Amino acid sequence: RPLATLVYALTQCTASKGDIIVLLPGHAETLTAAGMLSTAGVTVIGSGNGTNRPTITINAAIPGLNMTGANVKVYNCRVLAGSSVTAATRLIRVAASNIKFIGCEVSMAYDMYHMVVVLSGDDVIFEDCVLLNTVTTSASIHPQTGVLNIGGTNILLTDAGLMILEPKRQNVGEL
Repeated sequence: RPLATLVYALTQCTASKGDIIVLLPGHAETLTAAGMLSTAGVTVIGSGNGTNRPTITINAAIPGLNMTGANVKVYNCRVLAGSSVTAATRLIRVAASNIKFIGCEVSMAYDMYHMVVVLSGDDVIFEDCVLLNTVTTSASIHPQTGVLNIGGTNILLTDAGLMILEPKRQNVGEL
C-alpha cells in the first residue's frame, strides 16, 4: 500500500537492510519540521523528469532533510526553499558518512546562508546535481554558499567531470 509522505515512509524502514523508497512523479511534500533521514542504508529514488520529479519544499527555520543515518542515497529529487525560510534554514543538513545525492536539484530562492551544511561525516557526494541560488534581494549580497563544510572529510561535488575537494572548515562550491 502506498504511503503518503517520505517522512512517514522513513519511519517504516529498518536500518542497514537495503530498504528502498520510490517517490512517484509529481510527489510534493512540504516540511515544516525536520525530515529525519536517520535510518542507515536507505535509498530514496525519485521518478519523473524536470519539474515533475518529486519535490520536497522546506518551509521553516529547520535543518530540512536532516541526514543522520549513514549510507543513505537520494536520487532524482528536488529540494526547494519555501517562502517561510529564514537565514537559519538549511535545505539539507548532513551529520553522517557515505551520503550520496545523485541527479538532484537543490534550490534556494529566499534569503538564507547555505543550502547544504555538512556538520560531520566522511564521503558526502553530490553527483550530477544542480545547486541553484536565485536570491536577488540586497540582503543576499553576502557570500552565500551551496555547500558549507564544517567538519566533514572527502566532500565531493561532481558535474560533467568537475570535481571540487575541499579540506575541513572550507566553503565548497561558492554560488
